[in-house]
Amino acid sequence: MNIRKKAPVWFKPKIYIVFLKKQINNFCLQHVKPVNLSDLKSKTLKMKLNTIIPKLPMRHKTTTLAFYTQILGFRNLASGDYPDYLMLGKDQIELHFFAYPDLIPEQNDGQVYIRVQDIEALYKHWTAKNVPIHPNGALAVKPWGVKEFSVLDPDMNLLTFGEEV
Repeated sequence: MNIRKKAPVWFKPKIYIVFLKKQINNFCLQHVKPVNLSDLKSKTLKMKLNTIIPKLPMRHKTTTLAFYTQILGFRNLASGDYPDYLMLGKDQIELHFFAYPDLIPEQNDGQVYIRVQDIEALYKHWTAKNVPIHPNGALAVKPWGVKEFSVLDPDMNLLTFGEEV
């Protein structure tokens, strides 16, 4: 048994579709500005991503600031003192930190990968200063062709440094 209803006598699909197309075209002509594709392409090509700045959690700003400036040699980049935020830099990188007083360091998944030049000299310099190298992060060549080592900060943020070999 076919339970499909018949279309009303007045319903003419082809005419109705033409009517809808006209309505859409009229709307577009009134409300949509035409786009010059060459302008769109030239603007898109000029856009690019410049820099990435990781944001890591910190429990105590003074502890984080001391570790990064006194031990790792970073400098404070902030023009003012922001109680819940810290901006640090070294050479051409920046790291930002946000206050997270309830952070449980053993549960922290904060990680950053930093490309460097002369990784062996950096590793020797920091190990001579007793920088805490991650227990599984001693200087080594990895299967992906990069020489790496890792450091844990006081909040257990993992900083991995690498240089292509």
